[in-house]
Amino acid sequence: MAYTDRIERVRSMLEEQGWDGLIIERAINLAWLFGGRFHVNVAAEQGLAAVFISQQRIESAVSNIEQVRLAAEEGLSADSVHAYPWFDGAAREAVVRRWREQGRVVTDSEAAEAMLRLRIRLDAEQVDAYRQLGRRTSWAVEEACRLARAEDTEADLAARVAALCVAQGLDAVVLLAAGERRAGLYRHPLPTSERLGRYAIVSLCARGSGLVAAATRTVAFAGLPEELARRYDAVLRVEARMLAATQPGVPLAEVVREAQAAYAEQGFPDAWTEHHQGGLIGFQSREVRADLEQSLPVPSLAAVAWNPSVAGAKAEDTFLITASGREWLTGTHHYPQTQVRVDQVTLTRPWVLVKNA
Repeated sequence: MAYTDRIERVRSMLEEQGWDGLIIERAINLAWLFGGRFHVNVAAEQGLAAVFISQQRIESAVSNIEQVRLAAEEGLSADSVHAYPWFDGAAREAVVRRWREQGRVVTDSEAAEAMLRLRIRLDAEQVDAYRQLGRRTSWAVEEACRLARAEDTEADLAARVAALCVAQGLDAVVLLAAGERRAGLYRHPLPTSERLGRYAIVSLCARGSGLVAAATRTVAFAGLPEELARRYDAVLRVEARMLAATQPGVPLAEVVREAQAAYAEQGFPDAWTEHHQGGLIGFQSREVRADLEQSLPVPSLAAVAWNPSVAGAKAEDTFLITASGREWLTGTHHYPQTQVRVDQVTLTRPWVLVKNA
């Protein structure tokens, strides 16, 4: 029923905007509509099909390479399918041109803001898929950390995460890994051949069923460095303030202001300027990045991933936000935990895994 409900949401949008039809071609929007994978290249923005939705009909245009698989495995459904030879781009364009001639018809790129509003408000089927994705995402990161050794390279650690993703049917769309030296230098440390040293931080954004979940974990070897513990505790407290402020209807800018205050309280007043703080997550690693000018309110049923950091320490997880509270989608799997209290609320958060201590 969720697919039918999404079609109805599109049709309501068409009516509200005065449009006669919508052509969906972007992979993220096709994934939102059907709940499947509409890419071969994980970085591709263009999807493997084009779908036309009007008040009367749903049509699709898809190459002969992808037609059967998309219908059988990825949920592609339409009242009529226009299959064209993979080598005949003109045939596809002729179909799209006929769609465009049916009145005031827009593409999903032209209607990007309207499509964003549809994507960020989750439905029940997407919530169920997110729960599965969240568990798999955190397991991939944590299992890789449990297997890590100080003499491993950052690339070794990232390779384990990637393999665990693939084994669960997930795409690692963002994968960062930093050992002791680089963790304090860079906020986006793409993995290198450098040895991990005393500790490592690994961050993953994994995609499944079109959705993306984010998680970061830290592992230390032969003891927990005192400065790492201090900084990691600080970012957990900043994150807790942000989570406490994240409620339906609250502007994203207000959450960032809470983060500013929390960083100052923890002794890192400028850290918020050194990296973005995260925002709404969904069918992209961040659907909306929060900043001090972002007035968009938190939707009534949405996912967020905040990622506060100071040099050498970072917190990041994916949460479902509802009117009744928050749900930790990327919860731990026998990973060390700690309790963080803020505004009369106690949150359970992951701590640093210490190996061979």
